[in-house]
Amino acid sequence: MQMTFQIYQNAKISGKLVEDLREEVGWERMDGEYDAILERSHFHLSILDEGALVGFVNVVSDGQSFAFLCDLMVNPLLGGQGAGRALIELAVRLLREQGIRTVQVVFDPALEGFYKACGFEVYAGGSVRT
Repeated sequence: MQMTFQIYQNAKISGKLVEDLREEVGWERMDGEYDAILERSHFHLSILDEGALVGFVNVVSDGQSFAFLCDLMVNPLLGGQGAGRALIELAVRLLREQGIRTVQVVFDPALEGFYKACGFEVYAGGSVRT
């Protein structure tokens, strides 16, 4: 069931709220890191429910031609209701309005169908953890 969500661009949220959501989705909290990440973002989008962060995506960009979607998270209680798709669609629209031509995302292979449905083409790739 698709719901309508109020999405905020660059909401004044604390890094702790993002860290809490990371824990809710089963990821490492990364305690103490998100205040700096939010400060350095190109922009971030949030869905809030009574002060709690229930949806989030961070956007990293060179501001000219390339952007990367990071940390798309939706509280598991909202899973399957369209919150993740709404965050992606708004992020891509805002980036297109800025003239950004390429938007990339890295995701778990189990989510390939979701990202294809959001308009992403899937390519082989890799990453290095430092």
